[in-house]
Amino acid sequence: MSDNQVPQAAASGGDADARRPAPPTWEKVEERLAGLAQADEHAPDDAPTEVVEAAVVDGEHAPEEFGGEHAQATEQDDQAAPEAEWTDGEDDDTPTPVRGERRVSMEEAAAEEPAETAAEPDAIGQAEGEPEPEPEPEPEPEPADQADDTPEPTEILPAAVGAAAGAEAASKPGAPKRISVKEPMEPTGEAALIDDDGPSTGETPPVKTRSRGMNDTRPIPVTRKGKPAKVKKRHTARWLVPLILILLLGGAYVGACYYFGDKVPRGTTVNGIAIGGLTHDAAVTKLQETLGSQAVQPVEVTVGDQTTHFDPVIGGLGFDAAATVDELTGLSFRPEDLLTQIQGLAGTDPVITVDPAALDAELASLATATQIKPVDATLSVASGKVVSTEASDGLTLDQPAARTLVLNNFLIVPGPWTLPTVVEPPVIGNDALQTAIDTMATPLLSGPVSVSVGGTVVEVPAAEIAAAATIKQTDGVLALSFDAAKLAESVRSRLPEGVLTPAEDAHFEIQDGVPVIVDGLPGQGVDGEGVAAGMVEAAVATTASGRVVTTQLAPTDPSEGRAELEALGVKEVIGEFHTTATNSVPRTKNLEKAAAIVSGMLVRPGEEFSLDTALGHRSAETGWYSAGVVIAGVSTEGIGGGLSQFSTTLYNASHLAGMVDVEHTPHSNYFSRYPTGREATIWEGEIDNVFRNDTPYGVVLSAWVTPELEVWVQLWSTKYWDVQAEIGEPYAYESPRTIHSSGAACKEQSAGGSGFQVDYWRIKTDPDGNEQPKETWHWAYAPMNAIICDDQHQTTETG
Repeated sequence: MSDNQVPQAAASGGDADARRPAPPTWEKVEERLAGLAQADEHAPDDAPTEVVEAAVVDGEHAPEEFGGEHAQATEQDDQAAPEAEWTDGEDDDTPTPVRGERRVSMEEAAAEEPAETAAEPDAIGQAEGEPEPEPEPEPEPEPADQADDTPEPTEILPAAVGAAAGAEAASKPGAPKRISVKEPMEPTGEAALIDDDGPSTGETPPVKTRSRGMNDTRPIPVTRKGKPAKVKKRHTARWLVPLILILLLGGAYVGACYYFGDKVPRGTTVNGIAIGGLTHDAAVTKLQETLGSQAVQPVEVTVGDQTTHFDPVIGGLGFDAAATVDELTGLSFRPEDLLTQIQGLAGTDPVITVDPAALDAELASLATATQIKPVDATLSVASGKVVSTEASDGLTLDQPAARTLVLNNFLIVPGPWTLPTVVEPPVIGNDALQTAIDTMATPLLSGPVSVSVGGTVVEVPAAEIAAAATIKQTDGVLALSFDAAKLAESVRSRLPEGVLTPAEDAHFEIQDGVPVIVDGLPGQGVDGEGVAAGMVEAAVATTASGRVVTTQLAPTDPSEGRAELEALGVKEVIGEFHTTATNSVPRTKNLEKAAAIVSGMLVRPGEEFSLDTALGHRSAETGWYSAGVVIAGVSTEGIGGGLSQFSTTLYNASHLAGMVDVEHTPHSNYFSRYPTGREATIWEGEIDNVFRNDTPYGVVLSAWVTPELEVWVQLWSTKYWDVQAEIGEPYAYESPRTIHSSGAACKEQSAGGSGFQVDYWRIKTDPDGNEQPKETWHWAYAPMNAIICDDQHQTTETG
């Protein structure tokens, strides 16, 4: 073999050498390389090229400028590939081995596949001059009948090309070299060093590759038929950096979210309270110490011209510091929330709590306390004059609007607050007032009104009409009305006697010593309602013919009937007493007259009975007689003499019946016909005998004088009190004296009984057995002194 030829790769078997074509000479290689270099200068960067491999067997004859890799192309290498698969060639039936996707040894790559450029990261470090690793033993190839018919793309292992790599390779003598150069994708003429269409000899054919551009010398693997092979591309450098950046940015974002999650955005204030940058708990504490105390303080409010206070505690308002801070903090992964944390937040409103019912109740209370009610115009007539008052508007709290204002202002706007109000106009305004004056009040006072009652005509003067008149608001207008009873009395007092018949009420009469109910009788009287109705038009008429009211006599019913009297429970004697009278006709007649007057009188529950009132005026003209009386301890004559005995008898009967002693006075001198101390005299207009009925039943009086001159008094009712009464023994006696007197009024008398003192008492027990406190009375009688009339005008007393 000459020096200008490329050494042929040594084979492990002679048959393999026989099937391989003769290698080109070095001159041919140099000439081809020169042509390829010239073609590359004129080709675009992305023009497809092919890499042609030349196998060199003798490293020391290879030119150093090629810088080829060490390789040994042997038949054993092809057969030892465990992942190689067999496929039919295109022009013959000889099975052609195709290398699968696996990493092969450096020797196999040098013998079968073109090397990639030294710039590829998979150059296995040879670009830096690292030694080539020893080839590992390969397993025996599988039989052809078990291989998959589908060809797999050939994996190209890159080889570093350069001076350093060449020097490293040259240091290993005898190692076969593989050199990759660029050439056009479709070689023609002499440029095609190796033809893929040559006869198949069963050995690994040369592999065509395509360049990726002028600056990218990595070969593109192709199949044995010249088609591009599928290459597993490595994009680690392309996507790893963005992925790392994304992970770093994501980690930073999540970390920022966690960092700011428990912090209030910077610059944040709540009602002027700065809490920006604070943690959740610190912000809550600060707000509770500031706004929390403010939330319970009453706020001054103004309603119209009135000033008062709104109490938020009573009004159901409160401050929720935790909820306020919750809205500003908390872990969030939303970009807008993180941006708020970074940029900061201005003022925010506090979160408040509301009890709607309590708030409405407090506002209602404020409305009531501050309300100014509207004043209606008023009109009346008195003493012949028109009296009027003008109308005025009212003012009240607008509760719905006030509710909104309070909720908006609470803990935001400091007091005082001016609460909204609503004007309430009066029902009767000043215009309506003037109309009423012109059409009602002025005509009413213009003159009298004639009233015809059953043909009898009387005139009621304007003053009495005005006194019975009322002008008041009715259904939104001023209306005139009259008091029917007052008008009826005005008419009745002017009617002649005999026109009217009064009604008689049901009453008690004593028949055969027993109280009996007598039914009442209707009467005929003035129809007051009819007169009042007619007066509404007549009083405001402006003509004489219009100022007339015509009405008829109306039946009048008793004010009280049988049923009302029966309900009073008058059925039995509850107290009675009698005394013996003297044989004096005038005195007896006075006693009989008094008994007749009081018999049948009714004392209702709770009413008082006055004997002086019941007897009326005592005079000769009214049927009373003059009889003996005692005045200031002197016996004399007087109208109504003997009535003290009737009063004493009545007092004892009421005392034993349990009636309440309101007023009574014993005689100044003792008379043996009366109980000691327990007596009561009477003198018109000065001394009275009064008791009160404190039972739930009516009390009817019954009195009479017997032929034997016994004076009896009974009280009829339903027994209520159980009475125990006693009189004590007299004591402290005083003997009578002789008194000298003179003058025309002097009347001599002989000495009588002595004076003394006495006590008596009473105990009452109710139907339930409850004993009332003991009642006691005390009285001191004066002695009955002797009186001697002298001619001198002075009075003396002798013992």
